[in-house]
Amino acid sequence: MSVFFMFLLFVLNIFTIFAIIVLYLRQNRLSQLEKDQKAIIGEMEQLMSGYLMEMKEDNETMVKAFTNSVAMNPEYG
Repeated sequence: MSVFFMFLLFVLNIFTIFAIIVLYLRQNRLSQLEKDQKAIIGEMEQLMSGYLMEMKEDNETMVKAFTNSVAMNPEYG
């Protein structure tokens, strides 16, 4: 009878170690996913700020061109 309990204990220990390994791998995968997501968010912020700066420069150029055309043609103003 004690051999059966020892075998059962051995199987339960193996199962516990396997469960701990699986949980550890899942935790590492989740933390790596969070790091990747933060990197992607940072990259998106940089792209958006670059795009907004480009739009701002284009708008300023358009305003300057418009004010110059209005100054050249007084009939519009």
